[in-house]
Amino acid sequence: MNRPYEFQMSEPVSQWLRSRGCRVYAEVIYSGCTIDLVGIHGEMPGHIVHAVELKRSFSDDAFGQVSYHQYKVHFSWIAAFSKPRPSTIEYAQKQRIGLLTVKDDQVAVVLEAQRNHVRRHPLMVRRAHEGGLAGKATSIGPGPAQQVYEAVAKYRTEHPQAKWNEIYLAVPNHYATANSLAGGMRSVDERARWKKMKGDE
Repeated sequence: MNRPYEFQMSEPVSQWLRSRGCRVYAEVIYSGCTIDLVGIHGEMPGHIVHAVELKRSFSDDAFGQVSYHQYKVHFSWIAAFSKPRPSTIEYAQKQRIGLLTVKDDQVAVVLEAQRNHVRRHPLMVRRAHEGGLAGKATSIGPGPAQQVYEAVAKYRTEHPQAKWNEIYLAVPNHYATANSLAGGMRSVDERARWKKMKGDE
């Protein structure tokens, strides 16, 4: 049986966050990138922030994404279908990152996240509706994030003055807004930079 797509983890992990007293937001834009799920516990300001990245496996890519926004959230998590290796658990523990596995819509905590050292003010979610579906970028449809990225790059080459609202309407994509499209495209750039950095080490 094939492993399901990332977006199929969205609802079980959202329910898990709610069971911990969080309000849940999907596909939250932060600093040009997108966090799959954000759980807010308590009222802003003075709130506690959980950020969860949904991945098919506990890959370098997943840890790279989490590290990018780790200093703005209190607890960082990766949720995946596969079981993490002992070396992965050891690395996650050193990085203060929690690990979740999802099987048959059930979420199990493999490693509890440790509280991050948040610099200044934590992430605040404004102008966003609770709920939503996260991880859609890997589903079959108008295109995974990489395919949309390539189509957007082609359109911007042909229309160098185009703004994101125009690109959003012109290029087939699965994003909810022009801002989320822009954030998703920056996420692809950020992951590519992080992989290059890892390769240079």
